[in-house]
Amino acid sequence: MAGRPANRDNAPAPEVAHYTRALADIARHAVHADRQESPIDDDVHRLLSTSLGRMAIDYAEHCGRDGQLILSLAGALRRIGRADLSVGRIIEGHLNALRLIGLYGDQAQKRRFLASAGEGAVFGVWGADGPSPVEISAAASGQSRLSGSKRFASGLGLLSFAVVTARDGDGHVQLLIAEASDPERGNLSSWKPSGMRATASGDFTFDGMDIPVSRILGDPDVYMREPYFEGGIWRYAAVQLGGLEALTEIARRHVRDRKLSGDGNFARRIADLAIGCETGRLWLESACDRVETAGAGQNEVAYVLLAREAIERACVEGMTIIDRLIGAASFFDTHPADRIRRDLLFYLRQANLDGKAHAAAHSYAASDAAVGDMWR
Repeated sequence: MAGRPANRDNAPAPEVAHYTRALADIARHAVHADRQESPIDDDVHRLLSTSLGRMAIDYAEHCGRDGQLILSLAGALRRIGRADLSVGRIIEGHLNALRLIGLYGDQAQKRRFLASAGEGAVFGVWGADGPSPVEISAAASGQSRLSGSKRFASGLGLLSFAVVTARDGDGHVQLLIAEASDPERGNLSSWKPSGMRATASGDFTFDGMDIPVSRILGDPDVYMREPYFEGGIWRYAAVQLGGLEALTEIARRHVRDRKLSGDGNFARRIADLAIGCETGRLWLESACDRVETAGAGQNEVAYVLLAREAIERACVEGMTIIDRLIGAASFFDTHPADRIRRDLLFYLRQANLDGKAHAAAHSYAASDAAVGDMWR
């Protein structure tokens, strides 16, 4: 049943136990990464060297048959987001890139790049264009030539490969698998946000880069194909929910350690936080289970969009509650809530949020099914 946890006792499932051992260290390191004292590269590589790396490859090969894998990945992304949202952003991008290769790659591409992932290569997806959009044109000797740049390119200096969108001469969007490790092409100087500092994001120029035809991924415009485009946003929503869980744990300990639970105001706020976290988890598990099942369509995509909206709402409302519960102390950079709040506020601002909400509302309003029966 969608939304039901796979493991109902307190012991983690075997695949969870493998990577959760690393999460406490990653959470401790997060403050240093945020201050740019040391990168998150080792954190990412350590996670992908556990069973999580194998799960990512299995996800690339997933054909709508393994619901347990999807629920396990949703739980993994939540737990990683709880430890460090920046690490979660990179891991989610890795999953996204491998999924696109699994969906649209030919057999040679799948063999090569999934094998590279198994050997430790980190992948990402770069979709946001810079001032000059990335374009692809024919070049000599069966090569294609790129021009333009990407912005908000996460994982500079960490990624081996990036799945990149480029416009062809007819205006179509073409996916390609590009080398992402050239330090001369990456520029971190523009990355000065208040949150998600540790993602090592910035600009990456493709001017003059030639790629072989074997790096072209799928047909033109497959990138926007549903249910995999908007339907895949459950992955980053899972990481974001983990950020809310981390803040809620800080608030819970604040109340417990100060013996404030007998105060009705504090008790109510903790109850509201618990409701927000659990509501988000139920939406998440139901959404990923539905959209990652064979035969999923626009109805399931609408459900994912609503789940994203519900999780964002839970996060925003939860941060407001936590601000009132802990007070001004949580806004000092020495307080653990400060970094997580900054990261979560930034991460929640994904592209075209109003458009996503509108698409979900339109689908819901246009349905012939009765309210309460639409997704049963």
